[in-house]
Amino acid sequence: MLAVGEGETERAFLQFLKSLYNKRDDGISIKVNYAGGGDPECVIDHAVKSLISLDKKKQPPYTPVHRKQHLIKTLSKNVDFSQDD
Repeated sequence: MLAVGEGETERAFLQFLKSLYNKRDDGISIKVNYAGGGDPECVIDHAVKSLISLDKKKQPPYTPVHRKQHLIKTLSKNVDFSQDD
């Protein structure tokens, strides 16, 4: 699992949450990172780059548009966007 915050404060908060909920023997690996400031687009770009670098199989080079599409596809795999009325 990858958690990315905008700056150092968000990284510290994510590290705190990780320390509360992620135990060493639960089999889940959580990587906490931060984008070094900037706007939300910078955070998304940084998250996509991090996901690609964590991916075990070789990936083709991505443009910024491809990175965002890859992130959206990765994040939406287990999300049900249908609305129950």
